[in-house]
Amino acid sequence: MHLLTYTSASSDNEEPKTLPIWLVNPETQVASELASSDIPSLNLTPYSTADVVSVGCSLSLRGLPLALVNCILDSAGVWVHHQMDTREVVEGWAPMEREYVRMTIPVDAYPSVHVSVCRALTIECVSHDQGWATEMPESNSTYFGCNSWVEFDVLDATGALMWPRACMCRNFRAHASYRRHILHITDSALLDRLTPGCHVIVYLRALVPGWSNHAKYGRVRVQYACALNDSFNVEQCPKLASTSVEWTP
Repeated sequence: MHLLTYTSASSDNEEPKTLPIWLVNPETQVASELASSDIPSLNLTPYSTADVVSVGCSLSLRGLPLALVNCILDSAGVWVHHQMDTREVVEGWAPMEREYVRMTIPVDAYPSVHVSVCRALTIECVSHDQGWATEMPESNSTYFGCNSWVEFDVLDATGALMWPRACMCRNFRAHASYRRHILHITDSALLDRLTPGCHVIVYLRALVPGWSNHAKYGRVRVQYACALNDSFNVEQCPKLASTSVEWTP
């Protein structure tokens, strides 16, 4: 840890997951506030493997063939969800490079279920810069020229780099209030590399004297399409309760 980076007990009392979501454009790194009515479009419902089996059983008991059941599961976004998060409050001044969240993709071994394709990687960080900037004041309250940002990379199971450092988001320039940014990645060029055992790591960065980075929440989540395999037997389905899984933003 850099000498100018430290954990802190000081933070506002606002629950980070109640803040408005600012969705980051992967190409421009500019974020736009996401309306609450648009949140379902991200399909972030945290289904477990057991949820997938439960929904698959419900469909199979209606007489649908296995291939159609699997097609419905994927098309409906009933994807297995894994995540790692932190509520550690971290404050640091440039030059700053601090690992904040690390998620290791788990092996999800479940009878009768085949984990097929990664559908989404979602990275979230609640952070802000030092709250002022005297140079380039015309860029204040924008995402341009901010020397405080969040990065991520991906390592394979051996620790070798398999996806180079990339910007997750810039902090909103010269803004002292926490802002909740989410980067939602659906690019198969990256997702196809997210296999069990690899690591997705999020870093807090600050560069240029006088700049800082302050964070109080971070999360990495991945979602995988699953298919019921040939060993699945509808007669072994347990007595089903109605499946109702909700995601609270």
